[in-house]
Amino acid sequence: MEKVLNKLIKEIITTEELNSILLEIDKIQREVFEKQNGSLSKIAKELENHQLENYLLELEKIYPKNPEEQFSSLEKLKKNLQIISQIRIQIAYPVSKAFLKNIVSWIEKETHKKLILDIILNPKIVGGAIIEYQGKYENFSLEKEIDKIIREKQI
Repeated sequence: MEKVLNKLIKEIITTEELNSILLEIDKIQREVFEKQNGSLSKIAKELENHQLENYLLELEKIYPKNPEEQFSSLEKLKKNLQIISQIRIQIAYPVSKAFLKNIVSWIEKETHKKLILDIILNPKIVGGAIIEYQGKYENFSLEKEIDKIIREKQI
């Protein structure tokens, strides 16, 4: 079960993806609670997220036909997902998922932590990025460099 959970968490790159999974878990919990039949495999087949699907299938193996335990386990999953640290990154334009994965891999390698990107599109920065993490703010944008050049020219 831990292996499946780690795969699910590893696949989450952005806060948008995290929020989508949390909403999906809420929906699953409602179905488990309303139907009380413990059939997570039926619910899992309808999911687009394969890691979450695998998690549900494993959960059903551990707690077959036990909706209370399934519901509780899903609640624990939500809590585990909600405590993952986030790093806010402002960028000028949308980038590919592969690029975001590379960013996350590099950050995790440097920090030794699982982090989720809170991506904000800000065309004013022109290029580069503005990064905020744990109260620290770093501006690596072209906007900063352009402003610096303009100030120097005016003096």
